[in-house]
Amino acid sequence: MDIKIIDKLLGKSSALNELQTAFNKNNVALEQELILGEGDYRAYIERSSEGICYVFTDEAVF
Repeated sequence: MDIKIIDKLLGKSSALNELQTAFNKNNVALEQELILGEGDYRAYIERSSEGICYVFTDEAVF
């Protein structure tokens, strides 16, 4: 997974089109994988075979 593009987008909203495009290029569909359950404020996208885990936090909670 090429994280160079994603690295510069850390801390940005998951709704940002540029972030979604970067993840799509790495075969990660944020709109399908980034789902918060009721009461949850963190979501994880994990690619253990590549040693990468992305953590998304609902900033409204904080």
